[in-house]
Amino acid sequence: MGELQARSDAAQAHVSQLASSVPQATKPLLRQIAALQAQQQQMQTLTPTLTLTLTLTLTLTLTLSLTLTPTLTRRSSSRCRRRGARARPHCRRASPPQTRP
Repeated sequence: MGELQARSDAAQAHVSQLASSVPQATKPLLRQIAALQAQQQQMQTLTPTLTLTLTLTLTLTLTLSLTLTPTLTRRSSSRCRRRGARARPHCRRASPPQTRP
């Protein structure tokens, strides 16, 4: 009976030692979890602003592109007419495909 009591006491001591070491072992993990939570909160705060900025940038880019395209096309075609379309390959219009009877 004495041997069983000694083994029980040793097991209890081991459990107590493990229980006291768990908080020390988990501190780095708890710090990492807190940092990840802060990062997630920051991302959730910035996401609407970033989305709005990207949407506005895209809208402005598309608007400018659509606005300037006719101007650039007119300039290019008038430049081709002045210099002669034969002198510049990019000025030549594609001829329709010829079909044989």
